[in-house]
Amino acid sequence: MEALRQITQSAVRIDAQIDDNESSWSSWISEVEVLLGHNAAGDMSHDGQSLDSFQRMRKAGWTPKAAVEAVWTGRPLR
Repeated sequence: MEALRQITQSAVRIDAQIDDNESSWSSWISEVEVLLGHNAAGDMSHDGQSLDSFQRMRKAGWTPKAAVEAVWTGRPLR
């Protein structure tokens, strides 16, 4: 019974972390889009930006402002 309780508590913590990460991503990418002045989705080879690239920059610890400046100067994480 104790093992089941611990597994349940672990699952609840993981769900909370996923929710926090999704919320954090939503806030981060929303700020990027405000700074860009348009949607952040794109094709890296055509637009010089993509959601995957923005996700990499966020995971690397970049601020939304730094990520947008990197796109504008042609130096986003690929």
